[in-house]
Amino acid sequence: MLWIRLLFLISALLQIAPVRAQNQFRIDSLLSRLPVSPSSQKTAIWIALSQEYHQFNPEKAIEYGQKGLQLAQKQGKTAYIAQSLRAIGRAYRARHDYTRARKYFFLALPYEETQNNALGVGECLLEIGEVYKYRGDYKQALDKYRRAVEIFEKINHKEGTVKALSNIANTYYKLAKYQNALKFALQSLLISRQIGTDEGIQEASLILAEAYAHIGNYREAYNFQMLHTSLQDSIFQVEKSKEIQLIEQKFARERLQVEQKMQRERQAEEELRQTQRRNNIQYSLIFIIFILLFVGIFSLGRFDIPQAWLESLIFLTLLLIFRFIIIVMMPFADTYADGAPLMTLLVNVLLALFFMPFQKLLERLLKKKVIEEQAHDEKLKVPFAPLPPGGKNRKIPRHP
Repeated sequence: MLWIRLLFLISALLQIAPVRAQNQFRIDSLLSRLPVSPSSQKTAIWIALSQEYHQFNPEKAIEYGQKGLQLAQKQGKTAYIAQSLRAIGRAYRARHDYTRARKYFFLALPYEETQNNALGVGECLLEIGEVYKYRGDYKQALDKYRRAVEIFEKINHKEGTVKALSNIANTYYKLAKYQNALKFALQSLLISRQIGTDEGIQEASLILAEAYAHIGNYREAYNFQMLHTSLQDSIFQVEKSKEIQLIEQKFARERLQVEQKMQRERQAEEELRQTQRRNNIQYSLIFIIFILLFVGIFSLGRFDIPQAWLESLIFLTLLLIFRFIIIVMMPFADTYADGAPLMTLLVNVLLALFFMPFQKLLERLLKKKVIEEQAHDEKLKVPFAPLPPGGKNRKIPRHP
């Protein structure tokens, strides 16, 4: 019997690593979805995280289960409340706190019954039976398992029936009632073969190997142990294949994320180049417009226009220059102002104060230049006198 238990322990240890790797992959996937999911989906994600963590980190499983329970209660979703309570119960059971585990499973049971969820009721009864078995209360455990079998058979849920029958067989084995253990283990094995579930066959064959060994039928014990070991190896290979697939999927996903990030960066750089090119073109156009305005103002000296119009045109030109300087300087000003409205206003005031002397000087020079042009044009003008009668050869009398 010792060698049978030793083989089971070794096979269980070999199975832990791939299972944990798969759990970690699913955990990473769930955590990445959590921040971008709406509130209606976060409840399911918290529950799923609790279920993934309960074997390896019961404390975290309890924390996530409580978060899922709180959200489910706020949303009034009975199904999620039941799932949260059961997830918390599993975490407490993994922590060997069977009193609290039983409490949460019993709290979940009415919610499953309220929904007329026969499958949920059967699974809940199985979990309650597990707690009773771990506490050594085999009578209560058998009662819950039998009730679960009745429910699973009623809804024709073969997988649940296999699990419940194996639990009954295991409980009878612990009670040293080996014939009863063989009876229910054989029933579980038969249904497992019908539906082709290797896990069910593996679990039933282990109980059969140990029970036959206890009654002295070592030939049957050896046969079922070999069946259990072969299935364990097969399951281990499947789990390893799944682990490799998960690693490949994770690598492909990370590579896709890197490629998408690089594509976004290239797109951002291209948009930045386009923006800079557009701004440079616009700045050049603005500069050309200013040159044309100055040329136009200087050209006005050749025309006789009202002084008020001239001052208005000079003021408009200087105002546009000031606004252009603000547009150019604002990105640098925002660096120091950090987006604060008061600091931005202060920077604008400083720019205005800095520009005022320059504006007065420029306005004075422009007016002076225009006025000089007008005065120069006045000097060049020659008054016109009409010719006297008789033509250009007639002498014009001089006045004394």
